[in-house]
Amino acid sequence: QSPNRQLGDLKFVRQAPVGDYFVDFLCRERKVVVELDGGTHSTDAELARDVARSDELSRRGYRVFRVSNADVFEHMDEVLAALLAFAAPDEAP
Repeated sequence: QSPNRQLGDLKFVRQAPVGDYFVDFLCRERKVVVELDGGTHSTDAELARDVARSDELSRRGYRVFRVSNADVFEHMDEVLAALLAFAAPDEAP
């Protein structure tokens, strides 16, 4: 099975390297990173690591879309719609 995933016209690669990190999903074309957060992301230490990781990815020009595993399982349609909106190209002049 291919590690690549398609969402609309966007192609996402799973477990892609970006700098010192491997991100859960990456859309290179739009420079969008999707990070899935499980239960371990609720401690103060993990939250601080997540912020540092997101900051580093932002410095590299990526936009980070974080979502909990629970939201993916319970609200998949809403998560996908939000991701499509997040990844949409900026139409501002």
